Amino acid sequence: MVRSGSRDPRAFAVTVEGDSMEPKVFQGDRVICEPSRHPINGKPVVAKYDNEDVQLRIYHKLPNGKIRLAPLNSVYPTIEYELDEFHWIYPVLELVRSF
Repeated sequence: MVRSGSRDPRAFAVTVEGDSMEPKVFQGDRVICEPSRHPINGKPVVAKYDNEDVQLRIYHKLPNGKIRLAPLNSVYPTIEYELDEFHWIYPVLELVRSF
């Protein structure tokens, strides 16, 4: 169980794996997703793709309707997707880090 300030009854936590969001988010951190809210440009989201992969990225909806998901670590590419390539995209409310 992860404590959170979320009021979304559908909220859930995801444990981060990998280093694509370093230096701000590290492996083992947890992010709280709120399925009842809509993503906001420039804010973090967790996206589940049609191929079942799940990623934490910075969200941008482009004027042409495509979705751009950007990592914070410049080693990884920023990629544009069609909206129908996702099962879901949920905004991140907060980060929970344990020491």
